[in-house]
Amino acid sequence: MNVDAIFMKIKEALTSPSGAKLSRKFPGSCKFVVDCAGTYKVLRISLKAKPVSVETEDGEEKSDLVVSCSEDTFVKLFDGSLKPQQAFVKKLIKIKGKISLAMKLQAVVKGVRAYGTRAKL
Repeated sequence: MNVDAIFMKIKEALTSPSGAKLSRKFPGSCKFVVDCAGTYKVLRISLKAKPVSVETEDGEEKSDLVVSCSEDTFVKLFDGSLKPQQAFVKKLIKIKGKISLAMKLQAVVKGVRAYGTRAKL
């Protein structure tokens, strides 16, 4: 899975009806800055307002939380092979902003991982 595919999965997961429930667990905005071999890709999510906002452009609005990491680390976070807390302790991700909100980011990561994996009857 690559960064663009993960960005699309995040957008689908957060704009779905089940994604709206995550706004209670993560009441803020986050900007992911992913270093893809010298080219930076940005994803901004805002769960503050209804409807949930997911953009792939760096807008004017300031985010409550900024998470910066490499492409490899980002992919591992969202495929489940690396937990956010482990990445922080190993200094694989950099966090700026509200640290209390960073602790709640795991709920978003888990929600995105689980999206689309449930069996449909």
